[in-house]
Amino acid sequence: MRTHQYQEKSTFVRNTGVFFSPVIQKKLTVGSSNDSYEKEADRVADKIMKMSEPSSQVTHSGALLQRKCASCEQEEKLQMKPLAETISPLIQRSSSESGGVAPTQVESQINSSRGGGSNMDNETKNFMESRFGTDFSAVKIHTGNEAVKMSREFNAQAFAVGNDIYFNEGKYSPNSDSGKHLLAHELTHTVQQSGGVGKKVQKNDDKSIPDPDPETEMGKNIITSSADGLKIGIYDHNEGEMKRKSNEWALAENAIGFEGIKPDVKLTNLVFGKAISDENNSGKAINTISTIAKTCVDKANKLSGVTSGDQYKIKTLAFFAHGTEGWCSITPISGNEGKKLVKNVAASLKNDVDIIIYACSVANSPSEIHDDWDKGTMDAGGKDSMAEGVRDELFDQNITSGKVWGHTTVGHVTRNFALRYFKSDSKDTEGLSYVSEYVFTPYDEYLIRQEVINQLTTDGFDPTAIDTEKLISYQIKNLRKHFYKCYAQANDKLKYNQRNLAEAAPNHPLEVAKIINNYWDTAYWPEIKTTYIAKIVKHFKLVKASK
Repeated sequence: MRTHQYQEKSTFVRNTGVFFSPVIQKKLTVGSSNDSYEKEADRVADKIMKMSEPSSQVTHSGALLQRKCASCEQEEKLQMKPLAETISPLIQRSSSESGGVAPTQVESQINSSRGGGSNMDNETKNFMESRFGTDFSAVKIHTGNEAVKMSREFNAQAFAVGNDIYFNEGKYSPNSDSGKHLLAHELTHTVQQSGGVGKKVQKNDDKSIPDPDPETEMGKNIITSSADGLKIGIYDHNEGEMKRKSNEWALAENAIGFEGIKPDVKLTNLVFGKAISDENNSGKAINTISTIAKTCVDKANKLSGVTSGDQYKIKTLAFFAHGTEGWCSITPISGNEGKKLVKNVAASLKNDVDIIIYACSVANSPSEIHDDWDKGTMDAGGKDSMAEGVRDELFDQNITSGKVWGHTTVGHVTRNFALRYFKSDSKDTEGLSYVSEYVFTPYDEYLIRQEVINQLTTDGFDPTAIDTEKLISYQIKNLRKHFYKCYAQANDKLKYNQRNLAEAAPNHPLEVAKIINNYWDTAYWPEIKTTYIAKIVKHFKLVKASK
């Protein structure tokens, strides 16, 4: 782990068997970056990167007939030995090497995520297995938002717990030399923590241990890491910012994609944490991914004796592009083409699918004056917009629990917080304001108005002296302004798992709303409440009730 290693720690008597059992309650301890296991991991990673030929293929010539000295023979034996067999099993560390105990919250997150993640792609897996001389089929790679958060918690590029490796943002890069070195370092820890080598890499003539079935393994991965359904991100390839933000989103949401541009989409090039270029046939790519996923999920569930659900279908389909009220720079989702795309991929979509169009103005009505930020953020609208058209097609395809999200104004591709969504339980209806439906609801507004009335009474004023309808109207108008300002401030100051709130809101509407509500309760409202009430007193010319 850089800069920490996690190990599973339990009290035990040293013996020649496995040194810890998964059924024993354990604490996760944080290893020092300078302990012997870290140093060994660095040495092994260095050696892996210097290997020109896989260690499992090392041969020695029979042409040399002269007798070797004992030291030479011993050296040759060491060179012939699989590298993994030379790695030290992790034993109870001395107090001088202990780096402390991981926080309970992090330990809980790790325990709940173990066994999820993704397998290494075949090329990377073969590269490492052939050099280590051991089987890494059980190793799971975690690159999602939780892995990034936990890595940042400990200022680590990556860390390993058993066969699970967690990477900080952008640190899983097996196609680069630095990325390979970091991965080799962490794989060394998986060998250390297994008490030595598990299965050795099979030779071609060794049929005793069958290779894991790739489809079954992918099915297990989908079931554990995408239980609610698959997520796919598609970006406008002409814009570098669209590509960058879509891939950040894909990494955070563990979206499924594939390696390469315009490839023949198949199981072997599917990867998690990667967005798809619009240079590909979007409809074909979506359907092919879902079809492959169905085969994999069915196999995995059959093995477990479980009836398959619809995890293979698409839960989120996100587009990153330029846009206007009726156009999008990703042609398949633009204008009437969006309806055709939805019709084409309908069988691959979940009934509660979220289609997110991260593009300017696609949720604004083309027949009206362009919504300003306030109206576009706080009000329903978007009649006849592009987003509404996509929603209408969902309804026509009998997908009736979905939503189509879009921006109502111009702005940054993901930081634009003027959001509307269109529910697919009907058609020809307006889109709803995210803020007014999730963050500051009519009930929230009512509670705040009542709080103000109670405070006026506490301060010695008589609110009943004000016409009720006029007071309600005044409060609604002014609270709306403050709701908007609070929402804007929260987007500027706060994050959801290191992500901009507006970007995360379509996928995590309740969680983001909770962050904004908390900001209102703890920061915004306490700061303006006294002034707000004073303005009501002044506006309605209230006087304190006589005793």
